[in-house]
Amino acid sequence: MLVYNTNSQGVHMYELSKKVYEAIYNNFNKDQADALILLFKEILAQQTQIVRDAINEKIDDIIYRIKVELSKEFATKADLLAVKADLEASIAKLEQKLMGEISKIRLEMSEMKSELKQDVAELNHKFEKQHQMIIFGAITLGILTILNNPNLWNLFKEIKSIF
Repeated sequence: MLVYNTNSQGVHMYELSKKVYEAIYNNFNKDQADALILLFKEILAQQTQIVRDAINEKIDDIIYRIKVELSKEFATKADLLAVKADLEASIAKLEQKLMGEISKIRLEMSEMKSELKQDVAELNHKFEKQHQMIIFGAITLGILTILNNPNLWNLFKEIKSIF
């Protein structure tokens, strides 16, 4: 986590790596991050290699703890896959339930269609019967009218003789 650099005067020095800067700025507000970075720079400028290695280990430990804490906050890929599987199972159940309901509705519609056809057939039969009765009544009325009126009776005989 430390980078070994040589400055413009040829002095060898350790600096924080870009990864460390990012970790600090991502987890602290700007003022705190600036203060931490300044503190790390001062410490690195004053310490020996052994201390620098210890600091590097501490930084690694801090980054590890941050990763652990952040991993608790965010879902892992396995968590997301489990949620996806649950959602897919729920959708499949819902789809199955909907298909069952659609089948029931289709069956009910088929039954209603059959009943409607039967009702229409019965109405047609009743209308046909009434139509026949009206025609029979009209013919009967016509015959009675002809029989009761002598002029019409004579006219009927003349028409009959033509055919």
